[in-house]
Amino acid sequence: LLLFFILLTFRPIKVNNIAKIFSRIKRSFMVMCFSFSIVFIMAFDKIFLSKYENYADIGEYSLAFIFASSLTFVASYFAIIHEREIYISKDFKEAEKNRKLFLKRTITSSVVMLPFLFFAYFSYCYILELKSNWIIFLTIYFSQCIYFYCLSQSYIVTYLNEYKILSTIAIISISTNIILNIFLVDYLSILGSAVSNLLTFIAMLLLFKWWRVSKC
Repeated sequence: LLLFFILLTFRPIKVNNIAKIFSRIKRSFMVMCFSFSIVFIMAFDKIFLSKYENYADIGEYSLAFIFASSLTFVASYFAIIHEREIYISKDFKEAEKNRKLFLKRTITSSVVMLPFLFFAYFSYCYILELKSNWIIFLTIYFSQCIYFYCLSQSYIVTYLNEYKILSTIAIISISTNIILNIFLVDYLSILGSAVSNLLTFIAMLLLFKWWRVSKC
């Protein structure tokens, strides 16, 4: 498929275009690494839990996770509006302004939605007589809020063409999540997975903070 799209885009392929093609593939791969790390972090916990806990525990965790992580749709909405504006900014100052606007709107919407999501989650559990877990719900909720900050920083990293930073942060974050799940699930059961997610995104936030400080 990759070869097909390359041939479709650069038809016919000239010798002097080959270097540009590989450069674009390399940059795209590094950006995809970061996107993959987010998907991995959001999914690995449930895969890991399936080996240690019963289906009731997995269902309890997954239900709280689904309601709390529905905030992702908020980020997706504002990303559609602001991501392009960041990439076409005339300078870093304008890009940073658009990043902060994206983050402000995303976090504000998340805070406004919290009581409604909380009510919907517990109402759903009460009506269907399911076990609820507000600790896991809030842990995942705060994980999502930290993820939104990391997402906004990834836009700036991409804007500055710092693709190696993205892939490095992605690899470290995935490794951190795996290690945390291995140790915390044994001690905290399903709560361990939620805490692993939270700590992983905190680690990602610190990595982005370190990058910002090193750039100054």
